[in-house]
Amino acid sequence: MRIVWRSVAAGLAAWLTGLLVVWPLLKLVAALGGPDAPLARTLGGTPGGVLAAAAGGTGVPVSWSVPMLGLAGRVTPGTMLAQGSSLVMLIAAPIAAGLMLRLLARRDLVPAAAVVHALAATGGTLLLGVLQRHEVAQLAVAPVAVGLATLIWSAGIGLVRLPRRAAVLPIVLVVAGVPLVATPAQAAAYRPPGVDGALATARKESGVGFAAVRDRRRGVPSTLTLHSAIGGGVDSWLRGHAGLFGVTDPASQLSLIRRTTDSLGVQHVRYQQVINGVPVFGAQVTVHLSAGGRYVQTVGNGLRADLRTPYTTPLVSAARAVQIARLALPGASPAQPPKLYLYPMSAGTAGARTDAPLVWEVALGDDNSGVANFYYVDARAGHVIAVRDGTEHVLHRIIYDLKNLAYGKVPFPAVARVEGGPPSGQQDVDEAYDGTGATYRYYQGFGRDSYDDHGSILASYVRASDFHNNAGWSQVREVMIYGPNMTAIDVTGHELTHAVTQYTANLMYHYQSGALNESFSDVFGVSVRRFETGASRWDIGTETAAGTLRDMAHPERYEQPGHMRDYVTTCSDNGGVHTNSGIPNKMYYLLATSIDPDKAEDIMYRALTEYLSPESRFLDARIGEIQAAWDLYGKGSDEAEAVSDAWDAVGLPDPEDATPPEDTPPDPDDPTCLCVLATAVSGNGGLDPSGASVDAVLASLLHMRDLISAGQTPALVRYGDLFYRYNDRLTALTDANPALKQQLARTIQIVQPAFAAVGTGAGNTTIVTAAMIAAVQSLLDAIAAADGGLLAVEINAVRAKADLNQMVGHPANQDLSYLDGHL
Repeated sequence: MRIVWRSVAAGLAAWLTGLLVVWPLLKLVAALGGPDAPLARTLGGTPGGVLAAAAGGTGVPVSWSVPMLGLAGRVTPGTMLAQGSSLVMLIAAPIAAGLMLRLLARRDLVPAAAVVHALAATGGTLLLGVLQRHEVAQLAVAPVAVGLATLIWSAGIGLVRLPRRAAVLPIVLVVAGVPLVATPAQAAAYRPPGVDGALATARKESGVGFAAVRDRRRGVPSTLTLHSAIGGGVDSWLRGHAGLFGVTDPASQLSLIRRTTDSLGVQHVRYQQVINGVPVFGAQVTVHLSAGGRYVQTVGNGLRADLRTPYTTPLVSAARAVQIARLALPGASPAQPPKLYLYPMSAGTAGARTDAPLVWEVALGDDNSGVANFYYVDARAGHVIAVRDGTEHVLHRIIYDLKNLAYGKVPFPAVARVEGGPPSGQQDVDEAYDGTGATYRYYQGFGRDSYDDHGSILASYVRASDFHNNAGWSQVREVMIYGPNMTAIDVTGHELTHAVTQYTANLMYHYQSGALNESFSDVFGVSVRRFETGASRWDIGTETAAGTLRDMAHPERYEQPGHMRDYVTTCSDNGGVHTNSGIPNKMYYLLATSIDPDKAEDIMYRALTEYLSPESRFLDARIGEIQAAWDLYGKGSDEAEAVSDAWDAVGLPDPEDATPPEDTPPDPDDPTCLCVLATAVSGNGGLDPSGASVDAVLASLLHMRDLISAGQTPALVRYGDLFYRYNDRLTALTDANPALKQQLARTIQIVQPAFAAVGTGAGNTTIVTAAMIAAVQSLLDAIAAADGGLLAVEINAVRAKADLNQMVGHPANQDLSYLDGHL
């Protein structure tokens, strides 16, 4: 029995030694600063983080994510070495544990002690699910893999004959060697097993006309044009070409959304990816069959084969998810029943698995502020992990006149004009009525009955004071909202096309898919105007209070790129959706001026409604639009060549072209966008435990984001612009100075009541205190001193115009008005 207890004691001591080594190493890396410091602080701040870091030191991948920030990744010694990461020191944990086991156990007891050590490591890893349930930072690791790796480490080191004095030598070598690691290596392009072979087979089957757009992050084609015999049906074809999707049986994960046959006889089959009965957000697959159904001619692949095995049983109820979401939008009410999704936390990282937490999608609309958003609440941890704008800004009809009051401020707005009614005499009312009618008739020409193709009412609210120089389609409420004098026909066509997109391709409103979303709305906005007036013009919004917003023929006149070499990588405006839309806009201008514009519109409508998917990018649009031209006018037709030429002209050549022009820039990846404020708040130790909670603080930041996005006051527009412009600089300053990051977090925590209330009814009674202003003044002083450059100049300029001390003792809404008057 003594032998048994000695083995158990040695194994447990080895496990604890590994943990005791990990914790100070994480603190050391955090203190050193640099790119690894935030992750080290997160790992070292909780018991679960230390357990996960110890597991990572054994060589088992540790997946981590900060869902609220949309940040995720993996930790392994191999990638840490390749990237020159200080976290490579975690390898000292299994070494130290093995050495401790060797010191405490007789040689004949080492195998038994190693088994105990492995069991302890496995058990500790299993605790992660419990320890991480309510953490903002989520960690995951495979317990069995940890147990096996620990057994190998401890048995291997324990059985080596090693003098006791040399026991610490490996740890010293590891720690000392970290600074000598070279600069990060260039990561090789990711190629999932079987994809290249499947592409070669599809190319051979198809012959001339084959094209594939490869998604560099997922390593699979996102769009293909081909000529492949269908054989035993679509499901059979999918299984026979499984390598194209990166899974062994794509059909088993796909649920049919709809199957239609158009007037040309082409069959369109659209699927939703579903895992254990839960749909994967934004993951759709489309298969298009030639007339007669004998050949597959186009495939749109949005299937996510890179997802880590997800949980699909919620621990948080739908009702609780609504309560959590309402922390960010207190005055809101649910506009739709909550829905469960698996929500991929990134667009994918080459060669890496992606977290896809189970979430409740909660659609909220605030009738007081006019804000409408979709909130994604982790159905196990109970945090808001993502927010999606529910309003995309700039026949049975009904027009409501808000009479220059805010949308939602009028409990029962006046019905100013209904279908078949006479003109009201109010310009905005009648323009909205005429514009929605023209847009309805235009889409009727494609055989479409209203935006959803089911004859839904076209409801519009005009003269909304909180939509100053703006208009929008609310996905949450499914209504149009116009600011005063914003009802020009091209704007109406633009916004109602967002509704058409919602019910067809459902292009996600971010990065390239969002830029395509905006561009299609511009395309059909000018097309509706041409349909109604007969005039071909390329300006957007000229007849509105906002003035000309964009010029499709000359995007550069309104600070938009017209070529991929000028593509803007940004985290503002949902990744530049209103900026980079200039590239496909210019493409369409070139197309519509080189062929009959009616034909150009037919091509674009067919591509949008049949060939694009939620995460389609510019190259996917190129392939889809060429396929639409082939369907309508034939392969090799002038119209199809015009589409190809127009995309070539804006820097998006044929993806199959082995020798693209030398000045063709690469298709840019979407940036990883981190808000310095959310990063500071989410970091361990940033907040005062006695103050507002992390969730409450983050909810107040989401509320401020909504106010800034809506541009509800001049001050919010000005300060929002400054924040987005200097976010990266603030991130660098706070990463280099942990004390400044903590000060930033605690300042946000102190002003949280004002942030949460401003712009709402509560903002009339929530008082800005002296403590709030003192904290803000001290923070601005610290940031200016740390920067010493342009950011400091901007801070001083703002403070010179507005005396923040004058805001003490007043309601938050009154102070916002004060700031509006001191810009």
